[in-house]
Amino acid sequence: MKLLCRVHPRGLSVKQQTKVYVRRTVHKESWETIAPQIKNLEGQTPGWQVCRDNYQRMVDSDNAQDAYANCGRKAVITPDLRKWLVQRLLVLRKKTVCTSEVLQRQLASKKRVVVEVSTVRRHLALAGYKWLPRGKKRKYTREQKIERKSFSDELLAMTPSEMKKHFQFSMDGVVLTVPPTEEIARENFLRTDDLFVYRKKGEKNLPELAGHDAYSKQVPKKRMLPLWGGIGPGGFGMVVQHDNRKVDTDEWVEAVDAGLLVKALQAANPGRTRGPWRILCDNESFLRAPESKAAHKRCNVVLCKIPATSPDLNPVEKYWSWIRRQMRAMDLADLTAGRKAANKKTFKARLLRLVKTPRAKEVAANTMFSLRKTCAEVSKNGGAASRG
Repeated sequence: MKLLCRVHPRGLSVKQQTKVYVRRTVHKESWETIAPQIKNLEGQTPGWQVCRDNYQRMVDSDNAQDAYANCGRKAVITPDLRKWLVQRLLVLRKKTVCTSEVLQRQLASKKRVVVEVSTVRRHLALAGYKWLPRGKKRKYTREQKIERKSFSDELLAMTPSEMKKHFQFSMDGVVLTVPPTEEIARENFLRTDDLFVYRKKGEKNLPELAGHDAYSKQVPKKRMLPLWGGIGPGGFGMVVQHDNRKVDTDEWVEAVDAGLLVKALQAANPGRTRGPWRILCDNESFLRAPESKAAHKRCNVVLCKIPATSPDLNPVEKYWSWIRRQMRAMDLADLTAGRKAANKKTFKARLLRLVKTPRAKEVAANTMFSLRKTCAEVSKNGGAASRG
């Protein structure tokens, strides 16, 4: 954008040019409304066409630095303006999508400083702010924060060894997805979680760097692998792999009475063969059904409920994320090597091999032990979501 400095006596000064730009760009006023607010170098009100022509030349110009040099002005943001810019960012990003263009208009409107969008971006970067993906953390109500903090404080009151004795299992359900067989659909699916890639500025739309499935969670039943399982200090234990997306009370009671829950607990706690068992889990309705409670009592199991909508306080959720990444990586290696996509049977067999590896057991143990660190962060933040 160019501010015209060598102008006719009945032309507009730099200040008046800026005013035209602000009234038109920021306030969206008509030329007829803008003109009466403007004075030319002779102190007279110009015609609206003069305002329009000045504005158009400012917008069309790509030589802003030369124009500032000609009139002795420089398009700069001082340290005080940078501080103001950051303060506006911190306020606006809570209320709306605050882009560099929004901040550019704010500078023009509030401070009468007209700069390029790239200048705004540069000064935000100097202050440590970059345009990055927004965090997908849940917000909580005041009551939910109180409950989350109370839960975290209760666990932090225990020593690490006491916490290890208190909880033997972190359990939840998950629906893993078998990749599609068609090549392009398969690559789109496997690239769904790839949010970043090293590339040059002009390589954004390269076909070989593309790939995304906007409907990755809307999969047919034949590609779903729903299961319930959990982790403990010694690794992973699977309780039941069921057919439908949700397990029901009858299926759960049958699995518990068949000894599958105790076997999963033993797998995740090597060397321990009997209860009492304490399981950390959410408040699924089938787990709290009278029939399920009776089944839990028969095998000496006690369920310890985490606060509602608090996946960060259930360590197994982080483990599921790790499992998904590993399975996707193996599927992608198959695709790159030209191998066929795994069917559900092959996919399940691969999963069972993965969770038995030393690395998977190490991840399970570390994730289980990370609960204390998560609780400390939640407690410090007054019940707000943790970073993990």
